[in-house]
Amino acid sequence: IVIDIIVSFNCSCLYGHTIRHGTKWSLYPKWRIFRILIVGINHIFYMLCAGCNAAETERLGLESGPLGFHYLANSHSPTSGVDEMAEDFKEVQLSADAIGLSKMEQESMFSVTAAILHIGNIEFKVIDRSTSEVSGAADTLNAISMCSSLLGIDGDELKVMLCNRTIQVRTSGEEMQVPMSQEKAESARDALAKRIYANIFAWLINKIN
Repeated sequence: IVIDIIVSFNCSCLYGHTIRHGTKWSLYPKWRIFRILIVGINHIFYMLCAGCNAAETERLGLESGPLGFHYLANSHSPTSGVDEMAEDFKEVQLSADAIGLSKMEQESMFSVTAAILHIGNIEFKVIDRSTSEVSGAADTLNAISMCSSLLGIDGDELKVMLCNRTIQVRTSGEEMQVPMSQEKAESARDALAKRIYANIFAWLINKIN
């Protein structure tokens, strides 16, 4: 399944570049800002959990901390402590200010970043060998709700998209949805998260240049 997400940031956008091995970016010599932002994006999930104020933490749905998200709970966490991560997040924000990102753009960037974590918490249940649906468990329903809010999309449409692939009938040109197994739905979920992450990275590189 190919999922193409374009997210608008106040008339700017996360351009749909293909991120692949061997791609080279032409950068202007803003090395310190570049280092902070690009190193930061690798740990930005932890920084968000540690550095957001109470209101932002609630808005982004990060109250559970890193261990509440599958993508972080099952990965190797950074060696930095919570206090250091919070300070690093402040430095990322200052660097974002320095390259001219507006507060609205930063808020949108962090919203989309947090949505990636919630996408990872979406689980599926088996209907039969080739069909699945989004789980009705509370954690999954909360993840769908947060993705809907942070990405500005319809939660029910997201459920359908993750569990079905769209094909086009060659003879009529008509589009139809074909159900996916639990394994394929999980792959579609992770592909969506990776695509959004790649688009954030591409958008940020474009803003630095």
